[in-house]
Amino acid sequence: MRSLESKQLLVLANFSDEHVTVDLGEDAGLLDGQILLSTDGRTEVRPNLSPWESIVVLNS
Repeated sequence: MRSLESKQLLVLANFSDEHVTVDLGEDAGLLDGQILLSTDGRTEVRPNLSPWESIVVLNS
């Protein structure tokens, strides 16, 4: 995660050939933002990543 003033960017990347679920624990609220970039064109933020998928989420 990167922060600047009140904005936060969260980058999630799956560098494997298997589906993964990301557990952010207490930071799960970071998934409440909007997707800025996605390798597969997804528009919905969720903690499940497909093989080789990456997303960038903006929280403000």
